[in-house]
Amino acid sequence: MGAKLRSLLKNQRLRLAFKALILISLIFSWEYSERLIYLLLFLSSLSILYLRPSVNNGKFLAPICAILIGLFLIPNNLDAEVHIYISVISGILLTLIIGLKDLFFINRARVYYLVNLTLVSCANIFLFYGLFDFLDNMSAPILVSVILLRDLYINGLKFDARRTNLAVSIISLIIAQISWLLYVYPIGFLEKSVVSVSLIILINALYVRHLRKRVLTQPN
Repeated sequence: MGAKLRSLLKNQRLRLAFKALILISLIFSWEYSERLIYLLLFLSSLSILYLRPSVNNGKFLAPICAILIGLFLIPNNLDAEVHIYISVISGILLTLIIGLKDLFFINRARVYYLVNLTLVSCANIFLFYGLFDFLDNMSAPILVSVILLRDLYINGLKFDARRTNLAVSIISLIIAQISWLLYVYPIGFLEKSVVSVSLIILINALYVRHLRKRVLTQPN
């Protein structure tokens, strides 16, 4: 049995799926039970999975920190179903980040784009669900957008830092205004989430396309 398990874990995809299963299980156990032992097991497992192998250590920390802070801020008195959704999304995103660090993916920029935009979208969805009601409502989405979009454009897509800082500020304010309008508009949670995520994807896609087109048209 042990030999068969070791042979299966030599498959890179299965290894990544196994890591995701570990993280999802530990996140759910910690969030749902509120027991310190599960928190320590989760943080220890995440550290080991991130640090081994020791390639690219110190990279991709912004989205990892965003996920951890989000998990700490999310209240524990939620339904088990909500905890399952949060655990699955967080575990998968952390596994994708570990895969990026370990050079598992060929098109790493596209995967990093997916991870960061998912986190920005989740911040807005959590706002509509009421998970940030104990904070200044708009501070969380703005902060997440600024940190993760800047990290995505500079470290993920390798855009010029000077242009990126201004663009991130503008895009984050636009996202915040959209989120605030949707937050107060009398439509359902699902409709708010769909509109918000669609607009976040559209705004970022237009900006990325604009910058890439500008780079291609610049004279050598």
